[in-house]
Amino acid sequence: MNLLLSVKNILSVHPPLEQHCSGVARLTGKVVSCLNLANRNEIVFAAYMHDIGKSAWPRELFFKYPLQPYD
Repeated sequence: MNLLLSVKNILSVHPPLEQHCSGVARLTGKVVSCLNLANRNEIVFAAYMHDIGKSAWPRELFFKYPLQPYD
């Protein structure tokens, strides 16, 4: 199993989180292209993974507003 698929499976725990990360990666790809930066794939992958830690959060935290400092 490749790394991208593994990350996608982890993020799929919460579909809105996966959609957010996909959107961030898509926008990052556009910026990287406009700036003609090297290592495009690595930068876009890092953008996709930027919130991977949130996949371990309790599900109710995604719907709690406002979050308290102890959350």
